[in-house]
Amino acid sequence: MKEPKGFIGLTRFGPVAAEIEEHLRCELARRFGLPIRRLGEELAPVGWNPERQQYLGEAMLAELHHAAPPDAVRVLALTEVDLYAPEMDFIFGQAEVGGRTAIVSLHRLHPEASGEAPNRILFLRRALVECVHELGHTFGLVHCPFASCVMHFSEGLEETDRKGPGFCHEHARQLRAALAQV
Repeated sequence: MKEPKGFIGLTRFGPVAAEIEEHLRCELARRFGLPIRRLGEELAPVGWNPERQQYLGEAMLAELHHAAPPDAVRVLALTEVDLYAPEMDFIFGQAEVGGRTAIVSLHRLHPEASGEAPNRILFLRRALVECVHELGHTFGLVHCPFASCVMHFSEGLEETDRKGPGFCHEHARQLRAALAQV
C-alpha cells in the first residue's frame, strides 16, 4: 500500500478553543495517517436563520468548499454555533460524501448543553467521534447499520456516546482503500 500524501486542513467558523483544536489535530492525524494542519484565520459563520436561531449546515459547507486550499486532501471546520439541516431540528455535522470538506458543530456536544454536568473528557470524546464520522464521509463512507461503528448515524447524543471513534471492519477496509488513493 502506498503512503498517503498531503494533509487535512483544520479551520473554524468563529472562535474555537485552541486546546480543543490541538486535541483533535493529534487524534485525527493518528486515526487517518495524515498530518493535520491548522489553517489561517477563522471564517465568519454564514447561513443564519433568525426563525430557527441556527445556522444552515449546507451554507457553511458551501462557504468552506470555496475557502478550502487546493493543496489540502480534505478540510474540516469546527464551530461552536448550532447547525441544522432542512427537516431536522439540528445536526452535529455535515460533509460532502466523497468530497473534500466537512464541518462539525461542537455546540450540542458539550454536556452542559443538554443539562448534564460539565465533563471535558466526555466532550472531547464526542467531538472526536463526530469529526471522525464527518471525515469518513469525505472518504466516501456511508452510514453504517452497526451501532458501535463511528459511521452509524447519530440522531442524538445517546448514539454518539454509544459508538466510539473506531470503524467497523468493513468501513476500516473502505477507509484504507480510500487513503491508498490519496
